[in-house]
Amino acid sequence: MKITKVEVVEPDEKNAYYYYWVLIHTDEGITGLGETYHGLKGAAKACIEAFGEGLIGKDPSDIEGIFQQLFHQSSYHGQQGAEFRAMSAIDVALWDIKGKALGVPIYQLLGGKCRDQVPVYFSGGMDGIPIDRSAIMDRAQWLVEQGWKAFKTDVFARHRDERLGKYISLQAIREATDMLRWVREAVGDQLEICMDCHAYWDVPSAIKCAQALEEFNVMFIEEPIGPDNAAAMAKVARSTTTPICTGERLFGRFRFRELLEQHVCDIIMPDLAWTGGISETRKIAYMAETYYVPIAPHNYGPVTCMALVHVMAHVPNTRYLELPAHHSENTEGIMGWEGMGWNRWVNHPIVAENSALPLPTEPGLGIELSEEVMARHRGRA
Repeated sequence: MKITKVEVVEPDEKNAYYYYWVLIHTDEGITGLGETYHGLKGAAKACIEAFGEGLIGKDPSDIEGIFQQLFHQSSYHGQQGAEFRAMSAIDVALWDIKGKALGVPIYQLLGGKCRDQVPVYFSGGMDGIPIDRSAIMDRAQWLVEQGWKAFKTDVFARHRDERLGKYISLQAIREATDMLRWVREAVGDQLEICMDCHAYWDVPSAIKCAQALEEFNVMFIEEPIGPDNAAAMAKVARSTTTPICTGERLFGRFRFRELLEQHVCDIIMPDLAWTGGISETRKIAYMAETYYVPIAPHNYGPVTCMALVHVMAHVPNTRYLELPAHHSENTEGIMGWEGMGWNRWVNHPIVAENSALPLPTEPGLGIELSEEVMARHRGRA
């Protein structure tokens, strides 16, 4: 089998900033699907097309060889950014081809499964509602009624003050943590709480935030500071009993090495669409397992989501997979993510039950782009 064409598919104009899908065609009629997202418009697309020129005529089953080729090409530019996002999408598409060619789901190619379902948390579970005790308690009860076991939010985001830079006051922290107190009042420990800080705070403020979360026994505080200074992150980690989660902004296993070696995080969250696709994400997970560190990957796309289901079905150190509020048109209106429902972009809806996703049974990824997306793409071609 040989690669004959590498094609980039874009969504509607509203979401063109967010997503690029890649289709890798072969001379045996098998087509693989991959995905990446976010970043400067056109940057990843240009890299996919440039890498794609060098893939024509290659055997798509040589996934590791192709990955190493692209990995070396990207080394001149720091092995991150648009090149790595393009590599990630290509890698997923190659795994999809191999699974389809052999007639098995990707997790079987990785070595089989460790679980029959992948646990997911509702990312954005408290977004779009006022800071009001009744509203917060109602939302918490709604999440439990929907079968969710965990959710993520950023209670500190509303308290950012540009005049103060990356500092947060004690009063703001008290007001923010009131939301969590109301959640516990409403549903007790039925919901695990994950707290995102979007790498915003400086070290002293991050320490204050992490310490303030201790009484609520949260699952983790995500990216209290940026991930680029392991010593600074270690200072935050040593100051608190709140578990630290980081890694969505890191590209490739070499960037995770220092964090793991210096024991500065309790959970890692690689983004498969950025950090090297299935090939690199499973290596990161294997490496983390040797430090007894679980993975809770960052996830913002339907194809990436399914790729992560395969990886997390296989690796033993799975914790939770992020499932954003806008994954379904049934939640996007509630959560304020209008116009970005995943399920209209793919042929099978992604639906969580009891805070888990089932494993796909179809060969390869087990998901394809929808007719709506492909019709729009063919109309542009």
